[in-house]
Amino acid sequence: MGEVEARPDGDGWVQWLVDARLGAEHLTTFVYRLDAGNRSAAHRHPSEEVVYVLDGECEATRGDVADSIGTGDSLSVPAGVGHAFRNPSSGPLLLFAVMAPLIDRPPGPPVAIPRPTREGEATVTLMGERSFQVLAGPQTGCREITQFIGLIPPGRAPLHAHPHEECVYVLSGRGRLWMGEEVAGELSPGSAVFIPIGLRHSLENTDTREVLKVLGVFSPAGSPAAKLPSE
Repeated sequence: MGEVEARPDGDGWVQWLVDARLGAEHLTTFVYRLDAGNRSAAHRHPSEEVVYVLDGECEATRGDVADSIGTGDSLSVPAGVGHAFRNPSSGPLLLFAVMAPLIDRPPGPPVAIPRPTREGEATVTLMGERSFQVLAGPQTGCREITQFIGLIPPGRAPLHAHPHEECVYVLSGRGRLWMGEEVAGELSPGSAVFIPIGLRHSLENTDTREVLKVLGVFSPAGSPAAKLPSE
């Protein structure tokens, strides 16, 4: 947590949130802004990438597949596939992106380009009073990454740890991050949290009137409900 510098990048800027400098071994996350009417240069990565539209409209090209997506939509790019993003609107485009490198794993065979997941399409899964919607994961064709929306009612969840490396980005609401029995920081829209594998933590919604809405991404891919046994 803490302030992250926005660095110029072509016709916009990028904020690097999670990478190896924080000790991450499985994922990299960043927020990318593309100004009105501009297009990113065509490029490709050796890693899988999943983007979520925080705000704005986006025309995405992946290989020979073109899609138009907007706020709340998700889109994945298989490793090695050339892609580019264009902002066709009169306002800025904000994307939250995650890339997962292949860690100690040989490259797999080529995969088909998955269709986007539109806001509201994903199935809601209940976990007590909390719920999540998986936007991207093995069930949508991703090999390395799971991306989900989590809705947290007022209150604090029990401490828990996951078998995956995770980044949580606050979309709306206010709350508090707990690491063990210590408060690690306050949460508000735009806050980003990196959670290593096995670290016991919980998120607390401190607003009695509003749900805390978060975007979560993690690798290795799996279920957001997966937890390690309590000690």
